[in-house]
Amino acid sequence: MFKPIRGRVRGTQPNVVRIIGSFSPYLGDNERCYIALVVEGGLTNFDSILEASTGLERDLGADIYLETVDDITSAAATLDTAAAGCANLDTVISFATVGAGGNAWRFQAIDHGIAGGGEAIVEDVVNNTLTLLFEGGVSTVVLAEGVINGSINMTAAGGTPASVLTGVGDSLPLTPLTLGVDTVSILVSGIPGSRTVTIHFENSVTTVAEVENAIGALAGAADLIQVRTAGTAVNVLTAVADTLLRRKLSDWKAPNQVGRGWLAYRTATGEYVVRFDERFIGGYGGDGGILLGAAHGFLSMSAPVVGGANLQVPIKIHDPTVGGGGAFTDVNLTQANRIYFAVDLQK
Repeated sequence: MFKPIRGRVRGTQPNVVRIIGSFSPYLGDNERCYIALVVEGGLTNFDSILEASTGLERDLGADIYLETVDDITSAAATLDTAAAGCANLDTVISFATVGAGGNAWRFQAIDHGIAGGGEAIVEDVVNNTLTLLFEGGVSTVVLAEGVINGSINMTAAGGTPASVLTGVGDSLPLTPLTLGVDTVSILVSGIPGSRTVTIHFENSVTTVAEVENAIGALAGAADLIQVRTAGTAVNVLTAVADTLLRRKLSDWKAPNQVGRGWLAYRTATGEYVVRFDERFIGGYGGDGGILLGAAHGFLSMSAPVVGGANLQVPIKIHDPTVGGGGAFTDVNLTQANRIYFAVDLQK
């Protein structure tokens, strides 16, 4: 597309092209790859629009794949007190809410040693513990289950009602509940260039809101996608209508400022990038300027750098009133204003 300038420029360097353009500084945030799950994925109930996470703009997010799989059976966290070591307290304690959150809770049983003291519970929602206080030699399983069932976060059932608890046989130290499973989980796998985000859900149980909450909780290396447009929160995903085979997030969709052979987009306050379609082996910097409706700010242009597969040129607008012009600014940058650039690149 770009033809070298006749002869040689920049001393003895051959095959150098000068690219000149201008764009409005009034750009939206740097566009990210995204997929509309109903329109492009063919899903029915999972109607969210998902995109590459902030920081994964352009080609950084172009290698992300998405799939959904209906392979989860959710469950509440439980504790079998007999299996945990109790001789007579043979109940099964369950967390009141289905999901992995119950795995953070612990249960203990203590003989309070007070004659006529009966049964009681102490529920600590700060430390996630439930304590059963019982009277050894007097309290029965049915009475213990009764007070546990009066708690907010746990239930108990399945024990031998008439069995009598003893201090020696049924005192239980803090023991965690286990086996709680959420209705949705997200697994990130692969390496840069082929990263896959797999959303595991439970057929006819998992809601769009639950999936979106799980996406919002992604962190660190797993934080590859985010919700661009929320779906219908109460919609329930089904295996037939909402299973997505591995699909690449769509390429850059929203319009940016485009010239012949280049594209400009905003990356942060007062910071822009001009990215070139063709491959170049190097660059020699260039010149730039701003046309503003009101005098404010000055421009600096960095040397071309590698951005993904192609060269790109960072352009920054400085605020002269802050820190000697070190701060970047979007002040007075409207659709009527223009940023001009001219850059020399070697093919």
